[in-house]
Amino acid sequence: MALHVVVSGLEDGCKSILRFIDSDPVPYTRVPPVARAMRRSERKMNLKESEQFLKQAQVGRLGTSHKNEPYVTPLNFLYQKDRIYFHCARNGKKLTNLIGNKRVCFEADEFSGVKNVEEGIAACTSSTYYRSVVAFGDARLITSSDHKKRILEKLVAKYLHLNTQPVFDEEMLGKVTVVEIQVSQLTGKKHLQAPLASSKASPLR
Repeated sequence: MALHVVVSGLEDGCKSILRFIDSDPVPYTRVPPVARAMRRSERKMNLKESEQFLKQAQVGRLGTSHKNEPYVTPLNFLYQKDRIYFHCARNGKKLTNLIGNKRVCFEADEFSGVKNVEEGIAACTSSTYYRSVVAFGDARLITSSDHKKRILEKLVAKYLHLNTQPVFDEEMLGKVTVVEIQVSQLTGKKHLQAPLASSKASPLR
């Protein structure tokens, strides 16, 4: 069923479909993502910081490209073990792009405020406080019902915090697409505001 959905509307897409759809489970071997070189190395986040940020970030942005046309989509997501997961409809521009080109870029960020906003301060000396992570990798479609169910349950747990386990039957699973991105490069960057020094009251004499 999933194969029929993604094929519709494509031109000569058979080879791309075979690269994108992988119904067999992929044996997991821990290969930490490679960090890209950064100009402002003092603001670089280490791998542990970058992964922790991705686990808690609420919104990510998926960058795809097809026939030399870039496309960015904001979405909810799940990060675990060097992989990013998201769900979407059974057809649409994202899937068309991914079938044509499985290579993707993914970004998540957090804006914390502005530095030097007082009147009279030169604009070029101002800055922002933030954290951001950029990932590169290859996307594939998850077709195993059991795998889809596990990922959807974890997505629900991340965003809804329900007291009961959600139920996903075969009909519901057949109406949703789950995509996995295997991350090959991961880079994080931060500029955090220094914590305010705690003031201690002078002891009474």
